Amino acid sequence: MPDSHFDPRQPPTGDQVSYGIVLVDAARERVLLRKPTGGHLGYVWTFAKGQPDPGESPEDTAVREAREEYGRLVRVIAPIPEWFGGTAWANAFWLAEDAGPHAPGVDWETEATAWFTWDAALDALRETRVAYRRDRDVQILAAARRVLRDE
Repeated sequence: MPDSHFDPRQPPTGDQVSYGIVLVDAARERVLLRKPTGGHLGYVWTFAKGQPDPGESPEDTAVREAREEYGRLVRVIAPIPEWFGGTAWANAFWLAEDAGPHAPGVDWETEATAWFTWDAALDALRETRVAYRRDRDVQILAAARRVLRDE
């Protein structure tokens, strides 16, 4: 459930953090997903996310990760106001709109990227082989849709 007092700078106690982007096209009808190189950590398709560099804000981390792992520039629409768990990680995400490609493309962590309709994105995320990662990404997608609906 979204927290009206959500602050991405204040993760749940004891958790390490990563920040990411749910990227939609200009019409907000499709979502960009990334295929991690070699199926890293059991993912088939997932979102761009990663840890902050020293001194980097949560939102700046998410935008950088989108550039590195999607190979795209983004325009942030809104935070997704909840934390998404992992084993020892707390993950916060922003909903963003595609603002065009960024050369030279994606980094080594991404094997491919592809645009999916919302329903096809859900099916693609469900291919992840590790249950808690799959369930978390499905929850993130649903939360992003709620943010768009409420915008």
